[in-house]
Parts: sequence; C-alpha cells; structure tokens
Amino acid sequence: MLVMAVFYLASLAALSFVGLRPAVPWGFTLLLPVLFVPFALIFLFYSRHQMHPALDTAAAVVILVAYQHFMIWPILAIGLLLSRSVEKIQYQWRLIRDGVVTTVLGYAALWNLNYLLARLVPTVHDSSLRASDEWIYSWFFSSVSYKDFFPILHDAFLVQVLNSAYMVLFPEVSLVLLLVCQTGEAGRVTRFLKGLFAFYTIGVMCFLIYPAIGPCLYYPDSLDPKQANLLVEGMLHDYHAAISGGTLKGYGYFIALPSLHVMVALYLQRCLVSFAGLYRVFLPVNVMLILSTVVLGYHYVIDALFAVLIMGIWMMLQKRFTI
Repeated sequence: MLVMAVFYLASLAALSFVGLRPAVPWGFTLLLPVLFVPFALIFLFYSRHQMHPALDTAAAVVILVAYQHFMIWPILAIGLLLSRSVEKIQYQWRLIRDGVVTTVLGYAALWNLNYLLARLVPTVHDSSLRASDEWIYSWFFSSVSYKDFFPILHDAFLVQVLNSAYMVLFPEVSLVLLLVCQTGEAGRVTRFLKGLFAFYTIGVMCFLIYPAIGPCLYYPDSLDPKQANLLVEGMLHDYHAAISGGTLKGYGYFIALPSLHVMVALYLQRCLVSFAGLYRVFLPVNVMLILSTVVLGYHYVIDALFAVLIMGIWMMLQKRFTI
C-alpha cells in the first residue's frame, strides 16, 4: 500500500509539472459501492457452496444479460444478507482495507501515468493497426469502411450482452480481491496485486515501444453514434485534453496494444481456478469480454491476439500459479 501511495503521489507531481491536473469522475466513482461491492459480495457467498454446473451456467447468463441493470445487484445482495439460510462470513477487514486502498491507488496512478504518456508520446501507430484490421475484416466482409463500423454486430440483444461483458471486468477484480483477502494470508493478497499491476506495467512498456490508443479514440467516427456511451466520450475528451492541456475528467486509459482488458480477464480467470463454481460462471463471461473488445470497437484485432499470446506465455511459465 505504501509503494502504491508513493507511486500515486509521484504521478500527481509529474502531472502538475507538465501542467495537467487530474479529476475524479464522480458519476462513475459513486457506482463503486452501489455496484462493485454487492456484486463481489454475492459471488463471495456463491464461492462457499457447491452449485450444480447448470446453475453456474445460469449465473453466467444472468451476468451477461442483467449486469447493466445496476440496481439488481444491491437488491440481490440485501436479500442474501437477510436470508437466514446463509452462514455468517468472518471478513478479513484489515486485508480488505489494505487491498482496496492499494487497488484504488494503483489504478489512480495508472490513469495519471497514462495522461503523461498521451502528453509526452503524441505520435501513435493506429494507422498501421487499422490497416491490419481492414485486411482481417476483408476476409469476412466484401467492403470495409471504418465509418460507423462498430459494433460489428447489430443485434441489440447481443450488443447488450457484449457491453455487459466488457463492463464486468472491474467488479470481477473486486470479487477476486475479496476472495484472496478471505484466505487471511497477506502474502496471497500481495501476490495477486503484484500480478494484476504487473500486466498493466507490461501494457505501459508496450505503449512506450509501439504507442497506439485504439479505434474508438483515434477513429471516433468508427463507432455507431447510436452506441455512444459515457466511458468512450470521457476517454476521448481526456485524451485530447492531455495532449492540448485542457481540463481532465478522469476517464482516460488509452493503451491499445496489447488489450489490457483481455490480459486482466485471462489473469482473473486463472485466479479463479481454485473455485470450481466461479471458474465455470466467469469462463463464458470472460470469453464474451475478450470478444467484446474487438466487436464493440475498443481494440484492434491484433491487440486482443497479442494479449492472448502474452498471457499464454505467462500461464505456461506459471503452471502452479494459485491464489
């Protein structure tokens, strides 16, 4: 926690030095206790009981279909807490506190670092990645134009499912963090957080070598305006504000290659291997999450493929990895 605090303060000082001042996206931040905590709480209870595989599949479907109906999770969590059939869980409050604070500081520092990267590394290689995308898409489409191209699928239900999968990453991080904290072993919590932020560090290093920000930011016209959302609009604003010195809103994360969403989703899936039920629940969710990064236009195809390659190498080197 102390290391992350120092890293965060250093990132603040660096932003101030280049004339940028970070902001907190309060609209998004206020969702954290309303959405992330109940979501993690429900599946913490879920992890303590052996469920039928069919129920695991049903839980995955509920997440993919209903995740964006935010109030469903607090209501389910309250119902679970009021249920007399649920055994009481002794929470490891110190570990949870330290883990949550470390995670929040880590992400805040990464956001700040990303603003610095946008300011100091203005040249990006998105045109080359777009060319590779168009070549790949030409295998399946007679003509490829980035104008209103994303989402590639136009079925409203499938787009909703993919959006839910894409958004579930950070609640899934909170779930795995809570699971690790409940072991009561500080070493496991530290190992989980080191692994999590190591992959973000890899992303930053890749950006320094081959900077790219993704089609949704470099080619905003590639997104169907009917599918515009607050996250994309916030990131687009922050990217241009970081370059020009405007006012930041606190949404930005601009690394395209490799897809950090894909890397972290695979990492979390590997962390859940010790929890058979949750592993089955989140396997289809994370598969849809990986697909969503490309289908919804957040990443180029090669971003996802490169992320899978990195994680494949990591998994081979960490055969006995466990939380």
